Amino acid sequence: MKLFKIIFVFLLLWPHSLYGITLPELQTKSLQNRSLIEKYRTNLEIQQKNIELAKANFYPSLDLSHTMTSLDQDTVFEDSEHSIFQGAITWNLFAGFFDKHSLDAATSLASAESLQLVSAKQNLLLTVTLRYLEVYGLRGAQQVASDMFQALKTIHSDTKHRFTVGMINKNDLLKVQVDLDNADIDHQKSIAATRKAVRN
Repeated sequence: MKLFKIIFVFLLLWPHSLYGITLPELQTKSLQNRSLIEKYRTNLEIQQKNIELAKANFYPSLDLSHTMTSLDQDTVFEDSEHSIFQGAITWNLFAGFFDKHSLDAATSLASAESLQLVSAKQNLLLTVTLRYLEVYGLRGAQQVASDMFQALKTIHSDTKHRFTVGMINKNDLLKVQVDLDNADIDHQKSIAATRKAVRN
């Protein structure tokens, strides 16, 4: 029985190390290595690169070409080998509607991805905060149940002594025993609920 009590006390105190973490630390940890957040970050980076590609249509373009011709032998009018190197720089001074709308679309998509990333982060932080508050509330309820159990243990001990000396009848002792048993059950339930919330 003594070993059982030691194990019970150990199990009761074991999750308390998890309560030392603060809410901002929990929120920071929740955002790290989260696949959903990484997915939105990746999508945002892709959309930002798409903006750069859409802007490229407004910049000058450079086209270079090289042609080399080789004949079996020289002719009167032409050497056996000759090459032509050509280059052209073009710039669309009057960018068309397509290029402008492509840039507008890429900018809008990047803005949407940015908002989705912010929304996903806020949802995650809200979930962590609500879970943290749940643990905090359950810890308070556990403390109340523990205090009630301890108070009823003291009352039960006092009632037992009164019954032993004949001051009260057995019915009064049994009423206190029932209250003590109910308080013990409530205490165990509150411990289990707190552990479950901490694991979540």
